[in-house]
Amino acid sequence: MQRRLMGGETEIGLTSSKDQYIDGVAIAEKLPEFIANNPLTLEDFDPLFLKRCDTVERFRGEVLNFVSGFFQGGDRFYYDVKHVEISWRESDNVFDLAASDHATTRILDAIFKKFQRAHPEYGEISGFKDNAAVHPDSGKLTTWGAHENYLMDRDAWEKRDLLIPFLVTRQIFAGPGAFKTDPIDQERQTKSFANYFELSERAGHIQTIESLESMSNRAIINTRDEPHINNQRYRRLHLIVGDHNICAYTTALKFGTTHLVLRLLEEDESFSVSPLQDPVQSLQSLSLQPTLGLSLKIPHETRTALQIQRIYLNRAKELFYGENGQTDWILDNWEFVLNQLSIKGIPKSLVGLIDRFTKEEILRRILREFDLDLSKAEDRFHLKGYDKSYANIDMSWGLPFVYPGNTVYFPSNPDEVLEKIFRPSYGSRSSLRSFPLTFYPEEISTVSWNSVSFKNGKGKLDLNDIVFTDPGIMQDLFDRKPSLEDFLAFCDNKGLLKR
Repeated sequence: MQRRLMGGETEIGLTSSKDQYIDGVAIAEKLPEFIANNPLTLEDFDPLFLKRCDTVERFRGEVLNFVSGFFQGGDRFYYDVKHVEISWRESDNVFDLAASDHATTRILDAIFKKFQRAHPEYGEISGFKDNAAVHPDSGKLTTWGAHENYLMDRDAWEKRDLLIPFLVTRQIFAGPGAFKTDPIDQERQTKSFANYFELSERAGHIQTIESLESMSNRAIINTRDEPHINNQRYRRLHLIVGDHNICAYTTALKFGTTHLVLRLLEEDESFSVSPLQDPVQSLQSLSLQPTLGLSLKIPHETRTALQIQRIYLNRAKELFYGENGQTDWILDNWEFVLNQLSIKGIPKSLVGLIDRFTKEEILRRILREFDLDLSKAEDRFHLKGYDKSYANIDMSWGLPFVYPGNTVYFPSNPDEVLEKIFRPSYGSRSSLRSFPLTFYPEEISTVSWNSVSFKNGKGKLDLNDIVFTDPGIMQDLFDRKPSLEDFLAFCDNKGLLKR
């Protein structure tokens, strides 16, 4: 599958300066209804973000419509078990996807700030795009999901075991890094930064290889099968093993490499890789010992994470290199990052691109500037506060946004992110959902992932058999903004309108 629908789900952690709302739950449950009644406009977005955009005037005066739980760009926003969550629209390429991730983050930030202005009694609200938080009352560690979704050929599902070694070792470039206040190894040097820095906050919450659950008994591969599309041909690969990323480059590489590994399952009948002896233990050990020298057990031998990643990379290069620009970008950058990982210390070329090295560089700089002593608990907690600030989505506080030489949006850019706030991914079916949401929201009765129902007997747009759209045709449609009747006639002509 050269082109694939992909998307993510961001579960966001909220906190408030008011003690009675510090866990954010009372705020979170009010947000979807609030934004339905108080839609966002351009003026609600962070001025620090808008100052980086050259196309602001294009969207001046436009309302970001929110109907039946969906924003006009195609993203879904909702409250779910003590947190709010935003599911990104379907994208058919990793560049759109990375921009969409940042777009949904800007939307979340705008929602929180608009609610805070309207309801100052709830205190100052902060949103954190990370994977773990300590409950202020119980002290219990809570984990927030950074879910990934991939449309895949149903027949390839039987070969999913081949994904496991890749997913376990992917964290060497996709893990965001996290500073721990307790040493990983009590017998190691307590002043050593490496003894407090893990690759993945999520890894410690993974308990099994496969499971249907997402709130308990979390798995490397979640077996939920909701493709929201022709389920005879396709299946949804739902991953909850990964972490939130801030750097768009890391996001694009994470999704892009997973896309190509899925292609190996779908298209290469001869592809094989030795299974890990204990995938869950390997996942957690690698997170706590982020060294390329750590050997992971496979039958009859051991391999490093880097060696395992190169097995997938080399086969993907043999089969797919030269197909198109996106595929070559993924392969070139996958290889580049793996090569840089062989460098001892922090690869400077990856700072600002790969989250784990960006965060480590920032935290080590703070460690030096404040002359912190990691053998002292108070200094470790001081540094943990900065670790948390890395995930703050407020651009005034989030460390990746203020770090010098910021490349947080690359391979996208702020204008593409702004575009994705108000517009869909033109090459995916999200563009068909998005058109009436953008221009004719008052004519819609209900919206779901695979349909849009219209009022007054005008029918239902059925997207169940639509995967991709022609980006040129859809962008032209948005530029021309035809009447609803002409749009429905366009859909009817393609057999998408049910009456």
